Order: sequence, then C-alpha cells, then structure tokens
Amino acid sequence: MDKFIRLTYKVYGLRGSFIDSQIVLERCIDIYLSKVFSKNNQTEIELRDWVFTERLNFESKIQILRLALDKHLPNFKEDNPNYSADLIKVMKLRNTLAHWLLINDEEAINLHEKDGTLSFAKFKTDSKIEYVTQKEFDEVLEIFGNYIPLFQEMIKK
Repeated sequence: MDKFIRLTYKVYGLRGSFIDSQIVLERCIDIYLSKVFSKNNQTEIELRDWVFTERLNFESKIQILRLALDKHLPNFKEDNPNYSADLIKVMKLRNTLAHWLLINDEEAINLHEKDGTLSFAKFKTDSKIEYVTQKEFDEVLEIFGNYIPLFQEMIKK
C-alpha cells in the first residue's frame, strides 16, 4: 500500500479513537456537572441533555467544572493540580483532529516517519500548519487514562 494512503488510514484510526475517548470524557463531565446542579434525577437528566450536552462547548464546560470543583470538591485541585491545563490540552488536540486537514505530502510523510509527528492544515483567510507530535498525542492519551476513570468514579457518588 502506498505510504500516503497508509498515513491517511493511520490518522483515520487515531482520530476515531481520540474523538471516541474525548466524547466519553466530556460525557462524564456533563453528568458530573448535572449532578452538582440538580436536586433530583429528572432535573439532572434535563440539565445534562438540554444544557451541558447540547448547548455548551468543551471550553465552557471546563470553566464551569473549575468553579464546581473549587466549591464542592476543594481537594480535587490539590490532588490533580494540572487537571484544567490537561483538559485544555484535550480540547486543543480534539479541535485539531476534528477540524484540520491532514497533510500527507512527501515532506509530511518524511516528518512522520522520522519522529511520528503529524501535520495538519487549516484554511481560512490564510493557511496555517499545526504539528502534533507523538509525545503530545501520548500525553493526551494518558490524560484520558487518568481522568475518565476519575470522573466515572465521581459520578457514581
């Protein structure tokens, strides 16, 4: 198989697995926030489905989460001092993977073969290239591994 096609299919898999994990993490945050602001199960479901899941972007949810955790779980920040920065890393990588075009020209393939870096382009009034290193990708996968179980545990309570 041609190396251009191999890289494209590899990125399809990376995008899919990343976005799937991001959806799970974001849904856990939606459920946690709806529990924090609800007094009963019906209100919790409505808040989650009508407000958190449908009307707020991930960045807004991170801001609300910070406020809720500071008030309701003050030790969370002490135990997880980088959680806000970690969630912002997730958000930024998610936006790149979801909205930017993979560059799979010879130069980008050589860069990827050299050190695993992926190149993405965004076109608006001008073009911009974003590079995602293997290290950055691995860091975000570790964030998923840390925070998804943590939030799943928090929403059981």
